[in-house]
Amino acid sequence: MLPSDMPLVLDLIHTFFDEWTTSTVQNIQFSAMNFNIPTSDEPKELDEQSIYILEQILIPLLDCKIIGYKVYECQSCKNKIKIRSIFTYILVNVNKTDLHIERELHRFFGPTTSDLLCSVCSKPTIRHMEVIQWPQVIKILWYE
Repeated sequence: MLPSDMPLVLDLIHTFFDEWTTSTVQNIQFSAMNFNIPTSDEPKELDEQSIYILEQILIPLLDCKIIGYKVYECQSCKNKIKIRSIFTYILVNVNKTDLHIERELHRFFGPTTSDLLCSVCSKPTIRHMEVIQWPQVIKILWYE
């Protein structure tokens, strides 16, 4: 999707959202886009409908790819390996009582002991991430 297409897509989504919240129609169609409304377990509350639209329609339309490298460096012989990677989300750990997003982002991108052994001396390596392209939107998924 080109940035010039974004206003059209946003208008279509806005129209879809308005019609969905005020209509009983089960299939709404706009020009080249077709959005299917769930027939079973259809969200009834406005906040549930908003979450459904966000998760099922908006997020899949957005480019959320973080492009970068996983960098593995041996602390013994200083051998370094860079592996190009694309991340579509960042996985963070959430305690039941709190979320420390800064700590979790550092844990994801910062240096950490890796399971990958050095290809030269077979010693453990340290891994960190180097980002070369940030998306406009970052998805953060959490687990407990």
